[in-house]
Amino acid sequence: NHAATAVENRLLTEGFGERVRERTRELEVANNELKKLFNAVEQAAEAILITDKRGIIQYVNPAFSAISGYTKEEVLGKTPEILNSGKNPPGLFKNMWKTILSGRIWRGTVINMAKTGEHYFEEMTVAPVMDGHGEIINFIAIKKDRSEERRVGKECRSRWSPYH
Repeated sequence: NHAATAVENRLLTEGFGERVRERTRELEVANNELKKLFNAVEQAAEAILITDKRGIIQYVNPAFSAISGYTKEEVLGKTPEILNSGKNPPGLFKNMWKTILSGRIWRGTVINMAKTGEHYFEEMTVAPVMDGHGEIINFIAIKKDRSEERRVGKECRSRWSPYH
């Protein structure tokens, strides 16, 4: 009986060190992939905002802060309503929520308000993030400030209009 236990223990421990080394290598690879993804999101030119499924902000990247004027600390735990300018068409956000809660991607342009009170145009894509069971766990918004393009376009139309 004692010999059988010793054999079982030897079989369990043989290769244990190799299994630990292999698992450590796998975790290092996964960790490096996470670091790469995090750095890419942090350094993206577009604003990136992640909320929970109720719309509570859990993450914003530095581009979000540069565009909106809000620091990460000022918006975490709040909703994107903090950016609402009151200048968007009625039903725009209701339509957005209906779309993303159904598991689809929503794209559109919104007029948001920076911390300074200045309005800005933002091209936005909002997508649901699903868990392994297909349940929505987060939403991610990728936002691009289009204010300068709109200003230049308006200026050009005004300057080159025959009715100028």
